[in-house]
Amino acid sequence: MCLLAQNKLSEFHTELELIPEEARQDVYVSFPVEVEQRLMEGSYSKVLGAQKSVPSAHYSTFMRMLVATVKERISEVSSKAYESTGEEGKVDSIHSLALFPLPPSPLSPI
Repeated sequence: MCLLAQNKLSEFHTELELIPEEARQDVYVSFPVEVEQRLMEGSYSKVLGAQKSVPSAHYSTFMRMLVATVKERISEVSSKAYESTGEEGKVDSIHSLALFPLPPSPLSPI
């Protein structure tokens, strides 16, 4: 989980190859593997949702780190994807993709 949280995917794969196949079925091993698969798919909402199903409280620290990494990754990708849009559209899109709530507009009714 630590390697995933630090976005060190190649090191994660190297370590995973050292684990015997039958041990990969263990929930403590399969959980990080499933999270990594979601990262590779770009299913960031599923990665963020995995916080609710950690197999042990010890994973929570790494999941918090991973959430920060995922949000940073979303932000980087979004800013590249929306370079051609206007500033307001860019901000709205980044906030919605990164699951950051937008503050209320000062002009909107309460």
